[in-house]
Amino acid sequence: MRRKIRFTTIAVVLLALFSCMREEALDPVPEMTGMPVRLSLSPNGGSHTKVSGVDYERDEGAVQRWAFFIFERSTGLLAYSGVVGSEGTVTKTLRTGVFELFVMANYPLTGAYAPNVSAIRTRADFLRLRASLADNAPGCFLMSGAAVFAVPGGEEVLEIAVRLQRLVCKIHLETVTRRFQNASLASQQMTLRHVYLTNVYPESRYSEDYYPGELSSRQASWYNAMGWEHAAAMPQVSAIDALVGERNLHLQLRQNVSENLGRTFYCYPNPWDFQADSHSPDWNGPRCTRLILETELGGHTYYYQATLSGENSPHYLSRNRAFRVFCTLNHLGSKDPEQEIPGALTVQFIPEAQPWEADYSIQEQS
Repeated sequence: MRRKIRFTTIAVVLLALFSCMREEALDPVPEMTGMPVRLSLSPNGGSHTKVSGVDYERDEGAVQRWAFFIFERSTGLLAYSGVVGSEGTVTKTLRTGVFELFVMANYPLTGAYAPNVSAIRTRADFLRLRASLADNAPGCFLMSGAAVFAVPGGEEVLEIAVRLQRLVCKIHLETVTRRFQNASLASQQMTLRHVYLTNVYPESRYSEDYYPGELSSRQASWYNAMGWEHAAAMPQVSAIDALVGERNLHLQLRQNVSENLGRTFYCYPNPWDFQADSHSPDWNGPRCTRLILETELGGHTYYYQATLSGENSPHYLSRNRAFRVFCTLNHLGSKDPEQEIPGALTVQFIPEAQPWEADYSIQEQS
C-alpha cells in the first residue's frame, strides 16, 4: 500500500539535488516494531508569487542539504533523524503513536553556528538551534519546518502538510519616485547613491522567530545599527552586506519620474514594536529595521528612511514573508539615517498575495 505525506516547501529544483546527495543515517536508535515509513521528496508543482528583478532559480531556489528529525511527541525524545541521500528517500519503522517532524535545510557545515546534527537527541535540542544571518546567501537560504503526525497502524492513508520556510524575509524595492514640492529643489540634480537596511538583527532560530524580549540591547550585537557599518555596531561581514545592501548605484532621480530599482534585500525578522521604536541620536536599546535611501543633492548627503518591521505593525516582517516597496521623495531628507523627517518620504508596502514558496510532496510507503 502507498501512503502519502504532503510536504510544502520552497520553489526549488530538488531532483538534481537528489542525484548528487549521499544518504546518511544520523541516529543510531534501534529499529522499532510497528509501521515502516518511507519518506521521499519530489516536485508537486504549484505556483509561487514572483516580483521583477529576481532570478528565482539562481537566487532563491536551491536546496543544497537538508536533514529531518522525528521526535515522540509524548516524551520529546528522538525516534529517528537523517540526511536524505541520492535516492531522495529514507525508510524507518515507527511504532504506533504521535510524532513531531522537524526539518532544516542549507544549514552550515562549519563555523560557530554549524549544528551538530548527530547530537540532536530531543525536541528541546532542536528548538534551541540558532541561525546566523551570515550563513544565508542567494541560492542557499536557511530553511526549516515542522509538523505533527500520527502513526495509527493498519492500512489507512496518512496525509500530513508540512511547510518548509526560509528564515529570512524579503524586501523588494520596486520604484523610487522623486516628486519634490519645492520648484527650486526640483530643478537640481539628485543622485541615489546607496540603498541598504539598518538595525538588522543578525541571529534567529530554526524553530521560530525571536520575540522582542529576546533581542540584545547592545548596539554591538546589531548589524548596521544606526547606519551603514556604524563604528559601534557589529563588525562588517561581507556575507551580510550582500543581503542587506546595494552600494554605488549612482542612479539619477529625475523630477516626477518613477525609477525602476528592482533591488531585493533579505534580513531576519526584527520583532521590535514600532510603538517602542526610537530615533534618538544615541543608541538606547533595540530599534526597528529600516530601509535607507542615501542620496546626494547639491553636494550634500540626504537620507530617507522607511521603517519596515515592528510588532503590531501592518507591515510586520516574519520569516518567509515578502513585501514590494514603492518610495516617493517629497522634499529633502535628513542628515542622519536615524533622524526622522516627517513627510520627506511616502512609502507604500504591498505584501505578496501568496506565500513565498511552492509545493512538494513526501511520499510514504508501507
